[in-house]
Amino acid sequence: MPFLNPPVLAIGLGLLAAAILFLFLRRFLSPSGIVEVTPQEAQARVKAGAQLIDVRQPAEYRTGHAPKSKLTPLSQLKRHASEMPKGKPMVVICASGHRSVVAVDWLKRWGFEDVVSVRGGTAGWRAANLPVTKE
Repeated sequence: MPFLNPPVLAIGLGLLAAAILFLFLRRFLSPSGIVEVTPQEAQARVKAGAQLIDVRQPAEYRTGHAPKSKLTPLSQLKRHASEMPKGKPMVVICASGHRSVVAVDWLKRWGFEDVVSVRGGTAGWRAANLPVTKE
């Protein structure tokens, strides 16, 4: 049988492995190499001790935010970066997931290593029926 030829089989298995690796990386990495997590994964990280940073504007934050989140608007992130512990894992959230990706990129450039973005932002957090507070 020609399809059981060892070189053909090896090539086929190699292509299959490459496809699986591509799908895995695509699931966990954004195009820029920034890790994005689901709201549920973000919540689990926060429960495990990660700092949750909300990079929206104060008016957006007041409409409701994830519990334990710390408001640090994207426009003020550089000013407050020195106050953030570099050794502590961080989860960054915004309204839809776009500003948080930018914030994670900046934080990584400034030496923060364990930083992820919440895919879908606060909208995704709410859609996942996770708790939101106005306190």
